[in-house]
Amino acid sequence: MPFTLAVPAWEIHSQYAESETTDTVLVQGIIDCWYESETGITLVDYKSDRLSTDPDECRAELRRRYGLQLDYYARAIEGATGKPVNRRIIWLIRQGRGFSF
Repeated sequence: MPFTLAVPAWEIHSQYAESETTDTVLVQGIIDCWYESETGITLVDYKSDRLSTDPDECRAELRRRYGLQLDYYARAIEGATGKPVNRRIIWLIRQGRGFSF
């Protein structure tokens, strides 16, 4: 699902953090997959990264690399549906497993 999201400039560019600017930055992307079930909305993003097979190390690295991206994806879905995303999954294609955030 393609999306465009207007994000306050201070969220992306640290030089705006202390300013009173109302400028926005347009973030565009394509969400791999999301679905709604009885338990709410789930967001799934597929990755082909080569990462550690240790689950704790892998989860920490995924959060570091893709946490902000998943936040933007969730905001886009919530904006389009008016419903919260209650589960975020990164599915590692090479390892054949997913990590929930």
